[in-house]
Amino acid sequence: MRPLSLRLIGFRSYADATIDFRHHRLVVISGDTGAGKTSILDGVSFALFGRTPELGGSKELLTLGATHGEVALTFVAGGRTWRVTRRYGRGAPEPAHLLEQLEGDEVVDRAIGATTVNEHVIELIGITFQAFTSAV
Repeated sequence: MRPLSLRLIGFRSYADATIDFRHHRLVVISGDTGAGKTSILDGVSFALFGRTPELGGSKELLTLGATHGEVALTFVAGGRTWRVTRRYGRGAPEPAHLLEQLEGDEVVDRAIGATTVNEHVIELIGITFQAFTSAV
């Protein structure tokens, strides 16, 4: 799996941010304490698996003052481009769990629902939540 971009809306310290990985072969996340490094990794984890290592509840993930949030990770796996989106909080638009196969900007296939998306993501990237958090 190769991440292409990560979009964080109302996620922890990120009101609305997009991180583009497309032009980098190697990415190092560095910064001062409290700068949001762990939030980026938690965003990737939440997008892929619908949870983070410390998640007690989705309210803890919301940016202060936000009623709902969204995390979307676009990545390449198996020679195809995918976007997994997770939405949470009161008033979050449906569907809450969405996996889309992309060709360019076109959506050519999709899966909806927590169980279905989780199973597809694990199949695509070949790693479970436990293995991911252990590696990261």
